[in-house]
Amino acid sequence: RVSFLLLKMDAYTEESVRQPVREIGLAEETDVYNGFFERDVSIFPEAGYVDGALGKFYGYCENEAQRIFAKVMKHVDLRPLCDLAPEATTSKELLSAVQERSEATVESVQRVQTWLNPFKGTDLTKDTEATKYVDQGEPLGLRRIFSVYHNSGFHREYLTHWKLNGKFLKLLKKANMQVSMVDKQVKRAQETLIEMQRDMLQAQAQYKEAIEALMSLEHSSTALQGEKEAVQAELEKLKAAHIQAQTSLQDLEERVAEAVRQWEASKKTLLTEHGKVKDKGTFGSLEQVMA
Repeated sequence: RVSFLLLKMDAYTEESVRQPVREIGLAEETDVYNGFFERDVSIFPEAGYVDGALGKFYGYCENEAQRIFAKVMKHVDLRPLCDLAPEATTSKELLSAVQERSEATVESVQRVQTWLNPFKGTDLTKDTEATKYVDQGEPLGLRRIFSVYHNSGFHREYLTHWKLNGKFLKLLKKANMQVSMVDKQVKRAQETLIEMQRDMLQAQAQYKEAIEALMSLEHSSTALQGEKEAVQAELEKLKAAHIQAQTSLQDLEERVAEAVRQWEASKKTLLTEHGKVKDKGTFGSLEQVMA
């Protein structure tokens, strides 16, 4: 159940964050410097166009603009309009501004690109996720949702406890130990019952022999009346004891059988609820937690 929820959370992120990025053409393997951006933006023809336009502007300020400024000087001083840094300095600054913006944009795109990896910030893959964590009992999908949901209260206060060696897996390990302990107790009870059944069969054989001996004595013509009465009383005691033993054994068999049935049903429910098949996205069994 935990992994089912985790995988749904990851699928939500996939659909709303990663897939739209892929649909605009940015994939995990995309090299943004291969066919998209250039490491040196000065190679573009537009860099030369800007430099040429800048030269013309500086030429205008140095020549024609100065003649115009001189004509209106007695009314207003327009010379600050062409108070410029050296042309080479301005040219370098403009080129650097575009270069910096290009590099910053690439960094932004590459940061976006990192969100295409559900294991962002780690060296995990789906294969290593299984061997390092899931096979050890951690819910499938827990490592995939961290980068997006780690600041949520649900993750901080609950999901984080499902991590390997976290308190929830320790709790399940403890539960599995209890399952194993009760299994052993049930097995011992069944073995004890088998021994009692074997002893009962032996007692029945001895009882039969005693009955036959007492009945023979009871029908003996040489036996005194008092002896016969004592034999009869002993027969009645043996019969009563035999019936009581049979009843007690039958009652014990029924109680053990019912206890075993209830325990097996409870254990099946417990293991099934916490069991998983990886490709179905449910959580590992208690037996896997112990593995």
